[in-house]
Amino acid sequence: MSNFQGIRAILRLMAATALYSVVAFTASAQTVRYVHTDGLGSVVLVTDNNRNIVERSEYEPYGNLLNHPISDGPGYTGHVNDAATGLNYMQQRYYDPQIGKFLSVDPVTPYSKPGKNFNRYNYAANNPYLFVDPDGRYECTRKGGTCNVHDAKIAESYVSTAQRSYQKMAEGAAKDRLGKILGMVGTANDGNGFSINLTNLSDDHLGELTAKGMDLDPSQISAVASGLNISAKMLAAGIIGHEGSHKLDSMQPGFNRNFYPATGLERMLTELRAYGMTSAIGNVLRINNGVNIPGMSLQEREQRIWESAKQSWESACNGKQSSSCSGYKP
Repeated sequence: MSNFQGIRAILRLMAATALYSVVAFTASAQTVRYVHTDGLGSVVLVTDNNRNIVERSEYEPYGNLLNHPISDGPGYTGHVNDAATGLNYMQQRYYDPQIGKFLSVDPVTPYSKPGKNFNRYNYAANNPYLFVDPDGRYECTRKGGTCNVHDAKIAESYVSTAQRSYQKMAEGAAKDRLGKILGMVGTANDGNGFSINLTNLSDDHLGELTAKGMDLDPSQISAVASGLNISAKMLAAGIIGHEGSHKLDSMQPGFNRNFYPATGLERMLTELRAYGMTSAIGNVLRINNGVNIPGMSLQEREQRIWESAKQSWESACNGKQSSSCSGYKP
């Protein structure tokens, strides 16, 4: 394994599992080293296989290394150090920890509010104690403000699992639709206007469509996933596909500004597309997510999609007089 491959392996493990320690292998002697990180993902300790401390790292708030020379490899917030320049490579741009600024402007168009977005060189909203810049695009929010580090990792794991399901999907209509959904969601903080809001939802809702994107309830997602004996991020991937499918439909003619379809038939069709997406994601991830059960036949899967869509239609329309429920009943 090359040094570069070793570094990439470390970063993948840190990003995917948020472990406090991972194993690195050097190319020369295959020496085992354990890399320990703090709550921001910064490497603070390296130990050997006998638990001896090999290296300890201390940082200033904006990432300047205090107690030893910088070396190539993972460092501040898990990003790659460049020993030759003293910079951190944060995937979209290079960052200088000595001045706490990026060296190039943010490639994403700024929001008009708040005004701090117009400083195109800022790092982590000028609050490195609370926020990190993991390099993604969708905006992660919590009630009252931006996601903290823990929330950002949760949102990232949800989206990355949906992306993994896309990569596993065979070519076809489902993959094309999921590709459009993921393109709309984007990656963290790209300023595309799509927001994943982590919040507490009522009535056993795991996710809901919003004007800016979607709401997701991590607590309920984790509880339901535990009952299904699957990981929360796998269940959430299907929810992102489901709500994202609704979002795509809401952009089409026939939907009003509250995302309500024009007729009862269109409501049923949008639910069928949404549950079909959830089922397709569950199928490629080989999980039971309520709409897909591993080993079920295509006919059984279609029946499960129909029943789920019908239940959603009835929950929304029974006893109600509105145009979005008119002219059709499943």
